[in-house]
Amino acid sequence: MVACSLSLGIGSCSNTAEPPGKPEQIKPAAVKIPEKKTPLADKKQAVPPSVEAQKTSAEFTYDPAGKPDPFVPLIAEIPATKQLSRAAVPESDLTPLQKYDLSEFKLVAIILQGNSEPTAMVEDKAGYGYIIKKGLLIGKNNGIIKEISAIGVVIDEKTVDSTGSEKLKTTTLNITQTMLGEK
Repeated sequence: MVACSLSLGIGSCSNTAEPPGKPEQIKPAAVKIPEKKTPLADKKQAVPPSVEAQKTSAEFTYDPAGKPDPFVPLIAEIPATKQLSRAAVPESDLTPLQKYDLSEFKLVAIILQGNSEPTAMVEDKAGYGYIIKKGLLIGKNNGIIKEISAIGVVIDEKTVDSTGSEKLKTTTLNITQTMLGEK
């Protein structure tokens, strides 16, 4: 096997160079003979392509009036002037009532005593109770308690929407029906 491969390797190498072969002649390319034009073909070529392009562009026009800009991001940062005042307050300086969302509070009791200011008791999701009065800050959006009545507690919150405008949201915490029957 080794002898066979050596003989093939040695036999294929030679010191004599073979003269290069005669190159093939290049054949001429086929030339297309123009056909006779028909009257229909003349009409097509008579209309310049720019006129055809104008016809198709005149068929459709886009009117962006009343449509949102597709290149405006859906989530935008609120400018510093429009942000709520809570952003300036560190988390450690917030009261426990400001660390929860309003939906996480449950109104447990309303205390109405003669001529004194009405108070109420709310419970957070952990089960801790807090006594609240009119004017106190409550909720993550710095809601202000506007009114405490026999039917519930009215809270006004300032919220900022996606356009950056500030809106006032009024929320009412009511005592649940099961709590009304208990003594």
